[in-house]
Amino acid sequence: MSGTRLLVSLLALAALYYIYFLYSRSFFAYSAVTVIGGLLLSFFRFGAGLLGLILPLALLLVLETVLMLMLLGGKGSLGRMIPANKQERLPFMLTAAILLAGIVLGLAAPSMLFYAIALLFALFLVVAIINTLRMM
Repeated sequence: MSGTRLLVSLLALAALYYIYFLYSRSFFAYSAVTVIGGLLLSFFRFGAGLLGLILPLALLLVLETVLMLMLLGGKGSLGRMIPANKQERLPFMLTAAILLAGIVLGLAAPSMLFYAIALLFALFLVVAIINTLRMM
């Protein structure tokens, strides 16, 4: 792992630490899924060798499967981290769709994977702003 990837990973974990204490649990769950998915997409994009490509892809598929099972689980899951309200589940559904598109783009056209990462980050910023405004 290069120094830049390590630094970005540590900053992402520090941000998750603060989100855990400052925001609601559902936003923390959303943030964790988004940060882990974004990091794995980035590692998949810049991976080298068989291990650098297969491991992030396998972890992305596991994350996508777990996220879809939680979303299809009905009335909120993981101790109500994913809300039962359909309107509040929308960011989770959009993130799942973007991660799935990222997996497909990573396999079909790896140069387009940047756009999936940028879209994931833009969606995260919108949801973060909405959650911050809800706190006021």
